[in-house]
Parts: sequence; C-alpha cells; structure tokens
Amino acid sequence: MRSETSAIPSHALLACAKLEWDVLLQQIASGSQTAGGRDLCLSLTPSLDQQAIEERWGLVGPLVD
Repeated sequence: MRSETSAIPSHALLACAKLEWDVLLQQIASGSQTAGGRDLCLSLTPSLDQQAIEERWGLVGPLVD
C-alpha cells in the first residue's frame, strides 16, 4: 500500500468500492493511537494496478459467492 495522494484511477476506485476499502481503512485506523496515525491510515491507497486487482478479486470472488 502507499499513502501518496495522487489521483486514483477510476478502475481502482471501482475495485476499492467493491472491496469496501473504506470499511477496511476505518478498521485499521480505529487501532491508531494518534490523530496523525489515524489520518495516515485513512489516506492509504492500493499499490496494485488494475490487472493485479482483478486477478486477486478472481481468487476472492468464488470464496464470497
């Protein structure tokens, strides 16, 4: 994962929404002991490209269904 604030491509946003990325970040951030740490956790973005995300989703999808 990376924490840079560069523009996130739309395909990554869709993948993150499907994977409930915001819920995951909230869970991680809830364990933070400082406001700065919480902010850093909430600013994390995936470091994978679209193909890698889709490949991994292909592995997870059947387990969810």
